Amino acid sequence: MSTLFPTLEAVPECAAASDAAYTPAACAFACVRYLVESGGLPCPYWEPFAGGGAWLDPLDTIGPGFASELDPNAASIGIGAHVWDAGKGPKPSWGKIASIVTNPPFTGAASLLRSFLTLDVDLICFLVLQSWIVAPGKDGEERLDLVWGPTARPVEQVVLYPRIKFQGPGRDGVSSDTREYCLLVWRRQPDGSWLSPVTTLRRLDWRTGVVL
Repeated sequence: MSTLFPTLEAVPECAAASDAAYTPAACAFACVRYLVESGGLPCPYWEPFAGGGAWLDPLDTIGPGFASELDPNAASIGIGAHVWDAGKGPKPSWGKIASIVTNPPFTGAASLLRSFLTLDVDLICFLVLQSWIVAPGKDGEERLDLVWGPTARPVEQVVLYPRIKFQGPGRDGVSSDTREYCLLVWRRQPDGSWLSPVTTLRRLDWRTGVVL
């Protein structure tokens, strides 16, 4: 077990095909550019759920990093991602990770975030359903304290427009999801906590890059 990940326990294996929703490349590029311009994206990065690999090209333009994916047949494995269960934390051989940027599987995302917050990193960005910030998780998976405190509070909620046409197993990449998604961005605070004093609301048109 990596010493960078001291408190992670019994997070179930993630990213089963039925829970995979791969981000389209244009959306991933827009999100990475937004992170860089809004406050920086320190490296090395870790993309723990690389899936189809859409996040890797824009992240690689920022600096060095690592990617992992549980599914050995996912496209990202062919372009450099490691076959690895993110529930175990980063690979010990990678050393220090500065940022975690990902579209996590919906199932288990809160437990994973809770563990990621124990890492010595400066930035965590999750692409999640907007309902993530208002409703308790399924099967008793508590998450509201990760958004509203006292455990953590993101610096930004970035609503993504238009609705995303996710790709991956069982998806055609043409039909738009019927739900709204956003980026939740946590940045390490000067006092070492993840509790931002306020959460700024933004809207990102990922097709054009226009931010409101």
